[in-house]
Amino acid sequence: MLSARFHKSTTARNLIDPILDVQADWRWQKLKKILPTGVYTVATANPGCHLQLVDVARGAGRSLEVVHPISLLAWAYRAERAVNGSEFNF
Repeated sequence: MLSARFHKSTTARNLIDPILDVQADWRWQKLKKILPTGVYTVATANPGCHLQLVDVARGAGRSLEVVHPISLLAWAYRAERAVNGSEFNF
């Protein structure tokens, strides 16, 4: 549920409007909540959130991979296939 809190601030207008400097604070708030978890990959379906997370992580000198949830699922299915040696494991 962490990401649900952030979607309200990630519209395309907020990304390109330099007057809305408040967005910078939202980006830092996101990163401050994510980094203590120790994760290296974050999934979001929101393109605005994706761009903001990449931007703030880069600005903080942190390595954070931001992916779409479907990409995360594809990686998991490929890993499962590699471990079990089959496409489906029922």
